[in-house]
Amino acid sequence: MYSKAKESYGALCLKIFSFMIIFLPAALRFNIGTDYQNYVDIFDSILLNENVTTEVGWRLLNKVCIFFHLPKQFLFIISSFIIYILVFKITKKNYIILLITFYLYLYTASFNIIRNCICLAFVLCGYFYISKNENKKGLMYTFLGCLFHNSGYIFLLVYIFSFMIKLNKKKTLFMFFCIYIIFKLVNIKDIFETISVFYGFKWAYYFTSEKYFSTSSVGFGVLLRHFFLIFTYLLCDESKVSKKEFSLMSIMFLCLSISDFLSCQIILFFRLHICFYVSYICMYVVVCKSNKNETNIYKKICRYVILVYAFIFVFIISLLNNENGIIPYQHINLGDLF
Repeated sequence: MYSKAKESYGALCLKIFSFMIIFLPAALRFNIGTDYQNYVDIFDSILLNENVTTEVGWRLLNKVCIFFHLPKQFLFIISSFIIYILVFKITKKNYIILLITFYLYLYTASFNIIRNCICLAFVLCGYFYISKNENKKGLMYTFLGCLFHNSGYIFLLVYIFSFMIKLNKKKTLFMFFCIYIIFKLVNIKDIFETISVFYGFKWAYYFTSEKYFSTSSVGFGVLLRHFFLIFTYLLCDESKVSKKEFSLMSIMFLCLSISDFLSCQIILFFRLHICFYVSYICMYVVVCKSNKNETNIYKKICRYVILVYAFIFVFIISLLNNENGIIPYQHINLGDLF
């Protein structure tokens, strides 16, 4: 709504209203999210000066709350604020689609994988700066994300790699189908099992136990997801954005594809797949730009169809399955904040 407001005062009011709609449920939740108790335990351990293994940024955030004698609920309030304020920072007039797709793909996840989502919010900022050739600022934001979750280092490498390779749609599609065929022909499980056992890695168990392997790589839901993955990319018009942005978005698309194919065979890679949900956001922004001045009514309809798909098969299905443990919703007693 705020992106359509013509007067600056009206735009500011609508922006604040839009922010509060997504911020308050996350900030005031109580015992919501499958990892909620883990974060409470980490807070209590740091409070008692116990040895805790966690990222520097998250440890610092805990210590700030402790230093100012804030209740542990402020940990969730501040972390939620960081995530959503960063998303709104890059959600400009023409990027309302970014806010919508973030809500569909990562909002419920942000109730659960908090450190990861703080990292991804910084990563998204980095992506849009790099796509505008502000490389130093983009890498700086991505590095800040690394302070909250180690997955940020993967994106840091991806962004650095993007400086060395330029992709267009034809090259990307060729690489996608090569990768797809490789994953269909190669048993990834056997490769990881052989390497981990041979070198005696401490995490070998995770690759040798059947518990951590998925057998649903050929189900209808997976095929549908892969279809919409490639379908979304095909709707991206490289003539409507800069070559730099399209190339970077294409690299993110390939990374999303690889993480998806890996997660189909090894469940442990599902978290990596969730991290690369930001690639959907990057693609949807390009799709939105592609829709401007579009005369082909069928292409315009298709570009709205992928949003409907995301709403039904990503957001709604996630809620129905309660994947992030947010139903039934509970909020804190406001008196506990003071």
